[in-house]
Amino acid sequence: MPDPQPAVAPPVAPVVTDTTKSPEDTGAAAPPAQARAAHPAESPADDQRTRTAAPPASANEPSTVFNTSGPILPPVIGPYQVLGVLGEGGMGTVYRVRHLLMDREFALKVIRNEYYDSQLARERFVREIRNAFKISSDYVVRCSFADYHDRAPYLVMERLEGDTLFKWASAAPGRRTVADALRLGADLFRGLAAIHDAGLVHRDIKPGNLWVDRATGQLKVFDLGLARRYDADDTVTLGAGAPGAPPPPVGTPPYMAPEQANGERLDGRADLFAAGVVLYWFFTGTSPFASANRDRSARHEEELRAVREYDPPPLSAKNPVVPPDLSALVQQLLSKTPSDRPESARAALARLEALTARLNTPREAEGLVGRGDLLAAAG
Repeated sequence: MPDPQPAVAPPVAPVVTDTTKSPEDTGAAAPPAQARAAHPAESPADDQRTRTAAPPASANEPSTVFNTSGPILPPVIGPYQVLGVLGEGGMGTVYRVRHLLMDREFALKVIRNEYYDSQLARERFVREIRNAFKISSDYVVRCSFADYHDRAPYLVMERLEGDTLFKWASAAPGRRTVADALRLGADLFRGLAAIHDAGLVHRDIKPGNLWVDRATGQLKVFDLGLARRYDADDTVTLGAGAPGAPPPPVGTPPYMAPEQANGERLDGRADLFAAGVVLYWFFTGTSPFASANRDRSARHEEELRAVREYDPPPLSAKNPVVPPDLSALVQQLLSKTPSDRPESARAALARLEALTARLNTPREAEGLVGRGDLLAAAG
């Protein structure tokens, strides 16, 4: 099952795109399901080549960190004992930690070594931290604490059990249902509503940045590394372009809205476009704008051109199990012009909830997505 290129943000690069080519990025079938990770890092941590499982914990466990390009942390940072590595991303490493007083585990994110001395990387991470604390929602990963260690900021988040939407769907190809899509889609719109209420645009909604809780099946949005204020126009937020030139596109190309691909000012409707792409992906196994070109630069150019110019066929034409009303909603979400999309995440949520309530029969809601055959065809 394909997934987008991870949006890696080198601190001085003008375009935020991938630096690796993982199965989640390219349209290749997903790797076999493996032991589920305990917390998302950044987008590239969804690549099996970069995610590192946390070692077993014990009361006297040393804080030695294995297979990581993140800083080697001391045994204790503030009230947190460092237990091991949960994952690595383009700019950050996420550690498994335990609060010594509460005896509760969390996830702690710090800047990777190669960006440790970059002022711009620090400013971006501080922006991410401040944005994260503006949001309080059960549908967005919660942050609980932030501070500095050795001049570098760090962020403490809830530790999650489960997996990304990409891996969750890949683990049972052909066995996910229309009801699953409706439930997870509703959670996504709830998370986006909370982010937009905080005056932010996420700018990197994709299956690798959505988390499905193992116990409850609830979806949470995570990774606010590219989030920006509606009114932001500084280079820390937009990236550095040529003097006098419009800002370059920032995000993951096959999930970008056209206005995002054009480097224009954004509002929450850009995230709604990406949510439409996620729903399209759920039923077809691919973003409708994904390119199979093996050359990264050419692939990105083709995908940016596609989101600007290509109108994909209705979702129901690609997968007949999709209810017509859901297909119509996805088609509206994928409108090239923001004003043609639902006006807000809450408006999209209301449409989805109404659609769910009026499904003709339980059998229709329980219909298998049937993505196993689709994946075989796409592979």
